[in-house]
Amino acid sequence: MNAATKAGAQAPMSWHVVHLADVAATQWRNGGGLTRELASGPAGADWQWRLSVAEVAADGPFSRFEGVTRWFAVLQGAGVVLRVQTAIRHRNPRCHDAPPHRA
Repeated sequence: MNAATKAGAQAPMSWHVVHLADVAATQWRNGGGLTRELASGPAGADWQWRLSVAEVAADGPFSRFEGVTRWFAVLQGAGVVLRVQTAIRHRNPRCHDAPPHRA
């Protein structure tokens, strides 16, 4: 343990490569797609942040994650239309400025 860790600071972050093909897919709660979780923290079911890649298989509502701010970007495909309350937002692979979505 170094001096910074003893003083209450977080330990340095370590990096490792995650290959999408090596990550098991999990079915969405609403049945409309699959998610592959690449990283989350802290470890366990009560994560505070998560990075995942999803495959949208069917139209449908977002599953709710109370208190979670979601950032959404389309990596490939024809795009997605999000209806959030009264607003409609179009997302496609060329749109990387997706606003946060509280779900």
